Amino acid sequence: MTSKSCNRIRFITYQLPVILGYFLLTASPTWAWEPWSYIAEPIDGRVLDKETGQPIEGAVVVANWELAKPPEGNTDAWVIIETVTEADGRYHIPGWGPKTRPWFRWFDHQDPNLIVFKPGYWHESYSNGDPYFLRGTNPPGAKIRKSYWNGRDISLVPFRMGQEIEQGEIFNFPEMTHDDKTKKIKMTEEKWVDQLQNVQLSVDWSGGRSDEWGEKEWLRIKTLIRAINEECTKLSPQRRIGLTGVPKKYRASILGDVAPCP
Repeated sequence: MTSKSCNRIRFITYQLPVILGYFLLTASPTWAWEPWSYIAEPIDGRVLDKETGQPIEGAVVVANWELAKPPEGNTDAWVIIETVTEADGRYHIPGWGPKTRPWFRWFDHQDPNLIVFKPGYWHESYSNGDPYFLRGTNPPGAKIRKSYWNGRDISLVPFRMGQEIEQGEIFNFPEMTHDDKTKKIKMTEEKWVDQLQNVQLSVDWSGGRSDEWGEKEWLRIKTLIRAINEECTKLSPQRRIGLTGVPKKYRASILGDVAPCP
């Protein structure tokens, strides 16, 4: 073996790991520092009527832990757990893990998303931070995932068909002006359809990624599906088209004998 060949072998032996390590840290800094498994702590809280302060029974609460993937900005639902509030408005989302994450997938600091839905109320969908300011709770690389909403109350605004409400009662974005907040919104059937559609989007129900779900994934949110379906059947026929989007082959196991909305 020539000295030139020996030098080439030494380079591969000693330098290649350094080069690969540099590539991993610079090309993919986010996932490179993430643990290979996650543990989620339980989430407990209450859902209240914003006007009266009274507890809301029967509200569906869904916790949705989504994995980021390259290019960053896209997410996939990974763990979805739903529950229903008791008579005192309390709910409990159990913890889980350790669960090994897929290759090239990781949590960002906003997990989990919380979606709260109750017929007769504007729905709420929160990332894992204080409302609308999106200050994440989990720092990069955190193995144990916490929820900002653990131990906190969530208030829902009543949705009264035909009445008007100030926009500031529903939204409270930092950049909203006084005129934005006092702008009136009329609660119509069209607005209620928007609410039902937004709930579905919040859990990737009607998004393209839900095409990859099997029966097991759909059953994770069966209570929410039943609630949306029931509201859908109350709508004018022209409003019902394409609202639910649950594959026909899974409808019987989720809805039973209840006639599904188209």
